[in-house]
Amino acid sequence: PSGTTVNGLLRITRGEGWLRNALATLMRLPPQGDVIPVHLEVLVEGGQERWVRDFGPVRIRTRQWYQDGFLIEESGPLRFGFRLLGDASGMQFEFARSWFLSVPLSSFLSPRVNASVLGRETTWWTVVQVDVPIFGMVVRYEGELTPTC
Repeated sequence: PSGTTVNGLLRITRGEGWLRNALATLMRLPPQGDVIPVHLEVLVEGGQERWVRDFGPVRIRTRQWYQDGFLIEESGPLRFGFRLLGDASGMQFEFARSWFLSVPLSSFLSPRVNASVLGRETTWWTVVQVDVPIFGMVVRYEGELTPTC
């Protein structure tokens, strides 16, 4: 398989309060910190990509593919559908829908993930936020990433 590797440092913020923190831990999201090293490896496998993200000691693995006008990202039993919006400066991943075990989730039950990537001369400024209904923001990470290949 072909792919790319990216490294960087992120500031990771979890939502305030023990309940949001517990929810972020339950969702296996990275811990809070001001300078967390991140390593991302994207492997292209046929029509899909396997994303392996290491946030310090925490590893998150997902699969992505394009289907029915959406970028689909699968993480465990959850799937998220994004509309991709972009121009020469960067790209927005706009949350559109989600599924649990392939069953569509209503918007009042679904975690929401929104992300943006802003291209710089040799790096990307990345912002990702995960919100959960009733709880609000559970985690947000942002920082500069540098492709290594």
